[in-house]
Amino acid sequence: MLNFLNGRGLFIFSDPGGAKPILALIYLNNIKNYKLVSDRDYDFFLEFNLTVESYKLGQEGFIINEYKPDYIFTATSYTSKIELKFISEGNKLKLKTYSFIDHYTKFSDRFYFNSQYVFPNKIFVTDQRALYLAKKAGLDKNSQIQISGNFYHEYLIKWKPRISKNNFFSNIGIDNNKTTLLFAPDPLSNIDGKNIFSFDETDIWEDISKALDLIEVANFNFLLKLHPNQNVSYLSKSMIEFPVSNSVIINSKDLNSLIYHSDFIIGMFSSLLVEANVFEKKILRHIPNINATDPLEHLNIGEKSNSIDELARNIKNILIQEK
Repeated sequence: MLNFLNGRGLFIFSDPGGAKPILALIYLNNIKNYKLVSDRDYDFFLEFNLTVESYKLGQEGFIINEYKPDYIFTATSYTSKIELKFISEGNKLKLKTYSFIDHYTKFSDRFYFNSQYVFPNKIFVTDQRALYLAKKAGLDKNSQIQISGNFYHEYLIKWKPRISKNNFFSNIGIDNNKTTLLFAPDPLSNIDGKNIFSFDETDIWEDISKALDLIEVANFNFLLKLHPNQNVSYLSKSMIEFPVSNSVIINSKDLNSLIYHSDFIIGMFSSLLVEANVFEKKILRHIPNINATDPLEHLNIGEKSNSIDELARNIKNILIQEK
């Protein structure tokens, strides 16, 4: 994949969207000389059998000086600036610095820190669309940009669950004889989704609740997988006001098996939908504002709805097919 990653590599990440590709990059390339550092801890670390060290505030200089990396490779999180701290230190020391962008939004914002922009020597993006958006944001004025694909998706292509569908759902108390609908909301409220898209995850929950009330098919499981960055109390208000019968919040540590064994997935723009598409799952995408910018439009993933009636029809069609 990236054959120039020779020598000692220091890999930094925070958000899960960037963590998984970096872990997959090391795993797939069998990179031996590495140090992984993150300010967050995830259950999926165990899947890769790679050691991730915890970051403490202000440690970037110490870690770099102690490990003496030949290059620094980071993700690009929006909830943390840990990656930019390491890139800044690496640039001061004239180290090779690289970053990976895992999605199609907020390209320039990912590199803004302490009232200035901090850019690596090279930025990797997932595809041609991401390359276009990165250049449109002006990133090519400060860094080289290269299409690398998504290392985590390459990992998922060959991935198979270690547990059967029956055993997986039995272990978390779900009736395996029913069709399973998995809702994976983006925490759009974190990025002022109401103003940017004219809706956020609470509106999607409300629309799903109303759509399910319109259809007659009722014998199914409704599972909610919260994003790690979700403000739970914010979403809970809508969940109480617009209840979904028999809905269950799933905290399974095995997200890949959850996606793989679910019958279909509902979401908006989440990377989880792209991962579900790798598994060739049935996907419904609900975007209430027909004029909203859709970062996944070019991927042509799933059946898209813009109204409650369309969403109800799409859900009902899949439930009937799954009977």
